[in-house]
Amino acid sequence: MAKQNYDSQNKSEEDTKSVRHDNPEIVGLTIKQICRAGNYSRAHLHKQIASGNLPSYLIGRCRRILLSDYLAYLERLKQESKRSLPEGQ
Repeated sequence: MAKQNYDSQNKSEEDTKSVRHDNPEIVGLTIKQICRAGNYSRAHLHKQIASGNLPSYLIGRCRRILLSDYLAYLERLKQESKRSLPEGQ
């Protein structure tokens, strides 16, 4: 009977592991992760979030940004920089 209890305990641990979301598209990236990836300061990201340029949401006390939102933000920056270049460049 102890073996059955042990097996059911291990199974529930495996089930719990499969429920965890390590995919950044589902859970989102933290401010710290985006700062490292893009070489941004925390203050800059918080200003972008406050101005509505970079959507985010809270999970408890942790602010998260979806990978798709971050990539869209980078694409907008890229488009803006192309528009600001003189015609010959």
